[in-house]
Amino acid sequence: IILRFANLFYPIKFDHSHSGRLGHFVGINSLYLENKRNKISKKNSIEFFIHDKIISNIQIEKMFSKELNFLSHNFYPILKINKLIPGGNKLFVNYRADYLDRRVIFEHRNIYDSNKINAPLLKFQKSDLELCKEQMKGLSLSESDKIIVLNLRDSNYLKELYPHNDFSYKTQNVDINNYLMIVKELINKGYKVIRTGLNHKKKLNLLNNKYIDLYSDGYRTDLLETYIISKCILYIGSFSGGSTPAEFIFKKPSIITNQIPITDIHSWSRNLFVIFKKIFDKKRNKNISLSEYFELLSADFGPELLNATKDSRYKGSSNKNIFSKYNFNDFDIIENSETEIYDVVFEALKKIESNNLEDKIINQENLEFKFKFKENLNKYPLLKKFHK
Repeated sequence: IILRFANLFYPIKFDHSHSGRLGHFVGINSLYLENKRNKISKKNSIEFFIHDKIISNIQIEKMFSKELNFLSHNFYPILKINKLIPGGNKLFVNYRADYLDRRVIFEHRNIYDSNKINAPLLKFQKSDLELCKEQMKGLSLSESDKIIVLNLRDSNYLKELYPHNDFSYKTQNVDINNYLMIVKELINKGYKVIRTGLNHKKKLNLLNNKYIDLYSDGYRTDLLETYIISKCILYIGSFSGGSTPAEFIFKKPSIITNQIPITDIHSWSRNLFVIFKKIFDKKRNKNISLSEYFELLSADFGPELLNATKDSRYKGSSNKNIFSKYNFNDFDIIENSETEIYDVVFEALKKIESNNLEDKIINQENLEFKFKFKENLNKYPLLKKFHK
């Protein structure tokens, strides 16, 4: 009642900070801040973001809090009660009348190209920087080292964080053993590889002082991990929330391996290299094509198979579907091979080390992919909302 009365004089808005899940916390709030700085979203209100009980990264929360107004989870009833009282929607910062427009925000889709400036979005405090530099010395890391970050999703992170939830449907998890060859090769070429992330299940079977697993080796803190990401020359990840600080906050050249589903690529970023999990059609004994991937997503079971959001975005302009007589068990999902990972890493490094991320050299495969992707996207008008 007090808030409704106050809004008669000056708008006060609230929303969820999504602090419990790193990807949403970083992605949603980064784009909000970018849009605000670039005056894409004009604000004439006081705005507060209410945390979950869990804060996925204390250091990132600390850096965001210099720019955004956060409230503890004790204020969460404000969000719940506003939804129940008529007219409450207009008090939500990110409310949109259209469901898919709300999903664009929740999935942190940068449809405005607002993070095209490569300067870091957030800054460290001087005292934090000094502490990190001391900790880096303890790990035999120097400011001149060429650091490559490895952050790979496996099933244990969410299981440890939310033990009572079922995340068995997730298909983004990867096997770290497929990355052993690239880590060894990077070390041989003088890079230092640091694995970040929390609660991972599998360790890489490698003993080398140029490879550090922050969590398994007992060095990981939110501060040190965030600082190392800010200092890396390349980030190698998978499609998970752990990849968002490198991409959204520090604007680091990043590789997303084992991307699934293909339609969720962050198509706005020139700093991003992406390779995809392949979908093997057991009936036809071959991998499906890019166009067929879109069709599979429009099949009844397709979104569940590919861990895509099941909603109206995949309703295409044609009712015919080559997978209408298929079912969930007719497909295998295949992870990237060691060779595929090797190829994309050194393609990226060649561009980074020659300071040529924006090169205009035409790559025929990329050109063909881009053409086919846009051609298929045009068949799904609602899905176009998720790409600029």
